Amino acid sequence: MAKFGLFGGGEEQPSAKNGAEWAFLPDGLESLKEGFERPEEFWGTVSRALGMLREKIQVTGMQPDGFLDEADSQALWRKLGKPERADGYQFPEAWRKENVPADILERVNETLRQDRNDLMQICHTCDLTDKQAKKLFECLGELLVACFGEEGQEQNEDDAQQKLQEALQKLWPDATDAHKETIMRGVNVAGIGKELDESELTFEPLMLKLLHVLGEATGEDAMRGKNGYAAGLPSGEAARQEMYSIIRSDAYRKNDPAAMRRVEALATRIKR
Repeated sequence: MAKFGLFGGGEEQPSAKNGAEWAFLPDGLESLKEGFERPEEFWGTVSRALGMLREKIQVTGMQPDGFLDEADSQALWRKLGKPERADGYQFPEAWRKENVPADILERVNETLRQDRNDLMQICHTCDLTDKQAKKLFECLGELLVACFGEEGQEQNEDDAQQKLQEALQKLWPDATDAHKETIMRGVNVAGIGKELDESELTFEPLMLKLLHVLGEATGEDAMRGKNGYAAGLPSGEAARQEMYSIIRSDAYRKNDPAAMRRVEALATRIKR
């Protein structure tokens, strides 16, 4: 039987030469083998610890939270990579990522610099290893980019609304909101909302006047004939916008026949 190596005899197995006998340790916990020459010694220590745990349960009649005291627990975390002190974490000097606007990147790093010590203290309190803390640092940077990006977008939208309101008040100081609705109707009929948002023409007086004329020409009052919605039908995105506008109207909610027919007709022209 000895020649098969079943009881320790025979030739040394390949795993003993290449260290694979420690492969049972999960990634990140390889340091647990320190102080043990062979896996048998490691498992012997584990077995004795489990025996002590069982004995403690029998004596006290209680299930303990664990069989490591605080000192042993901290020693274990230090072996895994937790610094001795909170300021021992090796965070990068700055958070970096490609394609992040310079102004947002500056805000992210300024925030991380201000909160650096607090973040280190949190990581230390939570028993994070240096590797885990660095990953948390990266994730916080991503989160801040998203937050600052949303803030910037909301601010841009607020600024655009204010500029539009100022431009409208100069052109139509009376009943400004009503004129704004007329312009928005013109934008929807023309199907150029996206293009206006991306251009610098949105607040030009001439553009606003042209959209106002278009909105008046295609307004509900101008569109109505003897049978209600009797004007010519737009196509494509303009048809979609008008259809949605009618669907939101009181006439449609009250099942007005003219509004229902108009919506059905517009639906057939959306893809044209």
